[in-house]
Amino acid sequence: MTDPRLGRSTTYDYDAFVSYSTAADRDLSATIQHEIERMGLPPYRRRRIRIFRDFTSLSADASLQRVIEENLARSRRFILLLSPEAARSPWVGREVRWWREHRSADDVILVLTSGTIRWDETRGDWDWTDDPPLPPALRGMFSAEPLWVDLSDQKERDGRSTRSERELARLALLHGCAAIAAPLRSMDKDELFGAHIAQLRRARQRLTGGLVLLSLLLVVAVVAGLIAQNQAAVAREQARVATARALASASAANLDDRLDLAQLLAVEAYRLDPGPRTRAALYQAVTAQPHLVHYLSAGARVTKVVGTQDAMTVVAGSVGGTVTAWTGEQRRRRVVGRLQGDVTDVAVNADGSVVAACSATRAAVWAGPGDVRQIPVPAGESGQLVAVSPSGRQVLLYSTSADPTSGSLTLFDRRTGRTIRKPAGWVGAMTLPTEETAVVLSEEGGWERRRLPGLALRAKGGIFVGNVLRENALSADGKRFAFVFGDVAFALTNGRMGVWKTGPGGNQDVDRPPLQAGTVGPRPSVVALSSDGSHSATVANGIIHVSAVGRAGAGLPAVTQLRGNAQVAQDSVAFLGRGDRLVSGAGSLVTEWDLRKVGRIGSAREVRVPTTCVACVENPVAMSPDGRQAAVAGTNALGIWLYPLSGKDRSGSATKGRRVVPTTWDEWPVLPMAWSPSDRRLYFIRPDSPVLESYDVLTGAITTHSWVTKAGRPVLLSVSPDSRRLLVIAEKAVTEIDLATGNPVRAVGLAHEVTDALTYGSSPSKDVAVDPAWRRASVIAGSHVLSVDLRTGRATTLPGGAAHRVSYEGGYLAVGRADGSVDLFDVLGTRRLRTVPQGRQAYGNYFALDPQGTLLAQYRDDGTVLLTDPRDGQPLGPLPLSTPFVSTKVSLQFTPDGKRLVVLLEKGPPEDEAEAPGVLQQWNMAPESWTSAACRTTGRDLTATEWRRYAGPQIPDDLRCARDRP
Repeated sequence: MTDPRLGRSTTYDYDAFVSYSTAADRDLSATIQHEIERMGLPPYRRRRIRIFRDFTSLSADASLQRVIEENLARSRRFILLLSPEAARSPWVGREVRWWREHRSADDVILVLTSGTIRWDETRGDWDWTDDPPLPPALRGMFSAEPLWVDLSDQKERDGRSTRSERELARLALLHGCAAIAAPLRSMDKDELFGAHIAQLRRARQRLTGGLVLLSLLLVVAVVAGLIAQNQAAVAREQARVATARALASASAANLDDRLDLAQLLAVEAYRLDPGPRTRAALYQAVTAQPHLVHYLSAGARVTKVVGTQDAMTVVAGSVGGTVTAWTGEQRRRRVVGRLQGDVTDVAVNADGSVVAACSATRAAVWAGPGDVRQIPVPAGESGQLVAVSPSGRQVLLYSTSADPTSGSLTLFDRRTGRTIRKPAGWVGAMTLPTEETAVVLSEEGGWERRRLPGLALRAKGGIFVGNVLRENALSADGKRFAFVFGDVAFALTNGRMGVWKTGPGGNQDVDRPPLQAGTVGPRPSVVALSSDGSHSATVANGIIHVSAVGRAGAGLPAVTQLRGNAQVAQDSVAFLGRGDRLVSGAGSLVTEWDLRKVGRIGSAREVRVPTTCVACVENPVAMSPDGRQAAVAGTNALGIWLYPLSGKDRSGSATKGRRVVPTTWDEWPVLPMAWSPSDRRLYFIRPDSPVLESYDVLTGAITTHSWVTKAGRPVLLSVSPDSRRLLVIAEKAVTEIDLATGNPVRAVGLAHEVTDALTYGSSPSKDVAVDPAWRRASVIAGSHVLSVDLRTGRATTLPGGAAHRVSYEGGYLAVGRADGSVDLFDVLGTRRLRTVPQGRQAYGNYFALDPQGTLLAQYRDDGTVLLTDPRDGQPLGPLPLSTPFVSTKVSLQFTPDGKRLVVLLEKGPPEDEAEAPGVLQQWNMAPESWTSAACRTTGRDLTATEWRRYAGPQIPDDLRCARDRP
């Protein structure tokens, strides 16, 4: 029997058996089965009826037939899908016949899937006349028309049907399935269909709610992901900035100890985070020790270093026996040769073509590829010193026995291969100044001059040193030698190093040297003299002290300190020539120094500058728009000087500057001048002739224009960006001129307080400035600064009191105060943005702003220029100008692209001379050039160990210094 509440059979395993043609209705039968089983149920409930669906396409055998019949017997109802294919199917026919023989026709449900069927009431059977899709076994099976459902419209649907058509077809399918499922569930069709539709609505609502919830969860997840991503980005950014700052701090900490490392760290810091702090670190690294030229890598700890007098060759010996040479201005590196054991000394001839070196057990001389000669070291002795004659023919070797006070000299002739050996005492230094002479200095203070090739003694003399700690040196020409004694003796000499001569006179007093050099204690560990003995170098605590050698009793010579390698031992120092260039060994590096250099990012050349009076300010400088020319107007109305910033004139030869606009005026006013932005023309007005003129830089021609000023003495000129108009600020009016016609476009009279300030001002070159847009001008008027509206001529007073200089650059109005500070206003002068202190006052308050507003340069009375970022007021550091004069005046100006700072240093000669000696310096201000200078100087790359020590374990894949920024 059947349980109506459950809708399940209590005597059959299946509620229905579905018979169909696999070829025609495989998919539709599966759909009908699914819909019947799930009809009226929520998605989460198990099915209430079970359907057995026959796979009629299988091959026929007895066992399959028996399985089919068993399942037919276990089914309560028989559902037959009618189609032409089913009518022809033998399996469908067998299933129908079995059901007809064993079960009731009342339990058969017919479903038409294709074709047409019709019940013939008169016959009481189906109409079989038009070949209906009915299996023959159905003939005469029913006494009355049975329940049948038409689903023929569910097949062969057009895939391009509309959504509404698909919805109607879906509804028809559900109606048909409800009609099939109703008797199986013992329910009314409409009730079952309504329950199913209700469940579909609930399911759709749940789906909609779920989609909304999923959408919300997706939004939350996306937002959370974005937040996490942003937090990760923030964390990476913070880590990047923290790493950059750590590298910058490490760079600052290594400036004195490891300048090579400090520069590499600063480069990496700026690459990671090109901000104010890392820019300052990079700047400080490339400006520290301005005399540093570069580092040369020897690959192992350097034991000895030497160079030629023309500075074209540097040779170093190192631990492990390698001898390395660097040649030419580019310092091309080559390995000369190798010895057994650590190199104890190296030597080179005058042109660098012959190199000699010795170790404890070996000595050799190289004269080119494949040309190597071995010099025998006497048995039982150890090679200590070596020297080469100027031509390279003679090589002198000193070796010592176990007793350091006894040894031997071995002279080797490269041309003949002949060797001469003589006994020697305790030798501290030796040289071959000529092909015929050897000079030998003993550790005890005595010197000998020997004749070559026989090493016969020609002369001797010296001082008595005694048994004290000492360091000594001998000049390459053999004419001077130096000694530094123990700590107590050094203290008693007040930091003076004695220098003696090897000339006639024999013995000398150790306490009364004829010459002296300055040095700094404690007792130096290394001493060197230049080739002519005019300069000395000592090393103490990793610092090299260079001094001129002067007459004893005179003032102590000035000492130049060369720092940057205090952390590594500097076991060798040598001069390249007569005293302005040196090389030193520092760990595995050879450091080259040039005392003539102003810096690694700067250059200097001697020029002639206009003479200024004692009370006058500096000469004003104006840069050409392309940054290739600097024009200087003499403050004594001496005219205009022009300086090619490349150092070459039009012919390509070096120039010290030339006066291109002479004047005959003998009073102090400065010629007002202005560059034309487009045609390389320099406009000016002479003080003795109120006519506008211009100088053509290319042709040198001076053109007179028609306009004549009638508003008093002109004090300022400015050309518009399109080169079509000229602004002239005179004592009484502001006039705008059309340069094509020479006619005034407009003229505005100035307020009387402005006229008074311009008439009686001290120096128009610094007292007046105009903003690039010609909206405002600033004028120093005694105890205050006037801001002038150029449209009306009226003026207002800026806050801040007295000033020494005004300027418009970089989007600022800059006002230099009497205490050396600079007030920065907005261009209109309505708001003071910040005050930049100077630290050390300099007369005149010389300063300059770059056109981009990123650097403020302020000259100080200690001979340096302080660089500050005007955007935040943070200083980058001082720029040492190395001024060559005791009393100088300084002109500062940036090039229009802001990449160079031009400094003009002038001397104050007698006022009756038009020109005076001066120096023109140019400093690279672009961080990219600082990076290039740092990489070029260090000559190596940062190592992974160094990165790990200062920045952490995350090591970049590429640590090359010269790589592009990531």
